[in-house]
Amino acid sequence: MKLKTANKTILATGLSAALLLPITSVHSAVIEASSMKSGVTFCGGNHFTRAGGTERTFTVYQLRNYSAKTIKIDSVRVYDSNGVVLFNFPAANPFPASFKTILGPRNASTLNTASFMSANPTNPRPLTMQINWTYQDGKRGIPLFTSVVRHFKSQTNNASRASFNASSTCIVRAN
Repeated sequence: MKLKTANKTILATGLSAALLLPITSVHSAVIEASSMKSGVTFCGGNHFTRAGGTERTFTVYQLRNYSAKTIKIDSVRVYDSNGVVLFNFPAANPFPASFKTILGPRNASTLNTASFMSANPTNPRPLTMQINWTYQDGKRGIPLFTSVVRHFKSQTNNASRASFNASSTCIVRAN
């Protein structure tokens, strides 16, 4: 099939509207996200013990600032599957000591559920993590990028059994 524009003819073979719609929506999201002064990132996750108490599952959230400007993490809330707030950093709970709330240009930080949740939680899963962030200079830029890595470890010897990246579970919206 040939598509004609004002100055060009584009050859398209086997494209469908279903294929073009996601590309258009992703492009729109990228354009909108690149103009954010602040935002909210939502990510899924899990934290539980399984296999008769022999295996622990936890989630590590990797926050990355790909911008040339400094991002401040204003707050983080962790919700259970019913929307109940389990943790509210820094309002009700201090941030874990290893977590950086100021991410300079091209800096990163991690937030590990194993550092603040009990080994045998009773809360309904899965979890939702809400990360509120702003650019310190108040100007627009590239949004905070967050990926999710889930880990499985043996409870008896703390040996890793598996890890996998689940970055598709995060979304960003403007504040």
